Amino acid sequence: MVLDSDNRWLFTVDAVNHRIQRFNSKGQRINSWGSLGSGDGDLRRPSNIAINRVDGWLYVVDAVISRIIRYDTRGQFLNSWGGGGTGSGLFDSPGQLLYDTVNRWLYVIDQGSNRIQTYNSRGESLRT
Repeated sequence: MVLDSDNRWLFTVDAVNHRIQRFNSKGQRINSWGSLGSGDGDLRRPSNIAINRVDGWLYVVDAVISRIIRYDTRGQFLNSWGGGGTGSGLFDSPGQLLYDTVNRWLYVIDQGSNRIQTYNSRGESLRT
């Protein structure tokens, strides 16, 4: 789970129900998004989440499809990248995410290929 920059919203991954949930500071669920599928914004067992507090974007690991999905903090799908494989921009079991607010880079631990991939805030590959 992650908090937004003003600690107003808490975002959680609900892997069993293939969705992301947003809660307010009182613990009340405000909304949720995602559903079982492979289309834009759909999820298949999301496993991790990171937040870009500068732009207000969420990055979610879609573990089954081996991709990263970027949403705004209200759940609007922005884009996705990746897919199964070991080449640049592909993942073989993506895991942890970390957003670096200084460089504005997203680090993705790709467990299956034993590497860390680096992307800019829009999901463009910087290095593997």
